[in-house]
Amino acid sequence: MKTVLLGYGDILRRVYHLLNNRNRQLITVSRSTDHHPDPDNAISLDLSARPELAGVFSRADTVIYTPTPINREVSGYQQGYLDTVEHLIKFLDPSTRLILVSSTRVYRGYADRVVNDDDTPLPADPQGRILARMEQVASERDNTVILRPSGIYGRSYTRWEKLALGTAPSTRVGNRIHADDLAEIIRLMTEFAEPERSYLCSDLEPASEADIWKFLCGGEVPLKPPEGGLRYQPTRLIASGFKFRFPSYREGLSEIKQ
Repeated sequence: MKTVLLGYGDILRRVYHLLNNRNRQLITVSRSTDHHPDPDNAISLDLSARPELAGVFSRADTVIYTPTPINREVSGYQQGYLDTVEHLIKFLDPSTRLILVSSTRVYRGYADRVVNDDDTPLPADPQGRILARMEQVASERDNTVILRPSGIYGRSYTRWEKLALGTAPSTRVGNRIHADDLAEIIRLMTEFAEPERSYLCSDLEPASEADIWKFLCGGEVPLKPPEGGLRYQPTRLIASGFKFRFPSYREGLSEIKQ
């Protein structure tokens, strides 16, 4: 079995270690191969390199793609997300499963409510609309799975140290998922015989920065009531039987603090 990890970075590095030694040929692809684990199966390639793409994806059972924007402007999202996916799908065989990592940014048009997998994307800004359009283009293939992670954390504790030192954290509810849980979800998507077409990927406890600040400070600190925000519920993951290693920020932050 041949699996291509496209856009190799922190998340796909974690996925690589989960898939390694599972009777798969793992091909890692990114603009630079400096930190790839297996130089013999690492490819430095841009998705605009048309002649080489066909060979990379030939006979691939699965392609896992974690696109990133060229920059934070609308044009950067257009080039990094939509343009690359439009180009990529031209080279995929219909039998190849595409696992595409998108974002919960496509839901930001909803206001102060619970959002789950039954809710259709409702973007609130041009970048979100580009992500939604990318998903639509990729989903024109029958063998595509869209993953929509919320705020990914787990690589560094620095952000949380800064939050703990602050004095006025936001009470607006937010959502997050540990990078290791997202990697495990991606691994499962390579094995499910008939996955759903999309999955909302967020942990089981939406929480504000104020909630996290209180946890980090380790005391009973009075907080203001939550001031709105979305609460994501990963209903399809739960129904699949997936077990979060880090079901909330408490387990996740305790792990990366060590």
